[in-house]
Amino acid sequence: MQCAIKRQRKWLWLYTDNRGLVQLWNEHRGDNRLSDLRRQAASLERFILRALPRLHNQPANALARAAVKR
Repeated sequence: MQCAIKRQRKWLWLYTDNRGLVQLWNEHRGDNRLSDLRRQAASLERFILRALPRLHNQPANALARAAVKR
């Protein structure tokens, strides 16, 4: 999200295999655990957080892990 904001993007779609995160985001708006993320999302015109089955997210997970190692 920080990258999208830095590059002055207006919309961001974020896919995650963490269903708990999506549920927390959508159903518990007052929860303080996501307050920083909500603050950042407020600077975008549109932010969408969607759940993706873990099986379908394995290639993206491998790319993210490779990037962190660098």
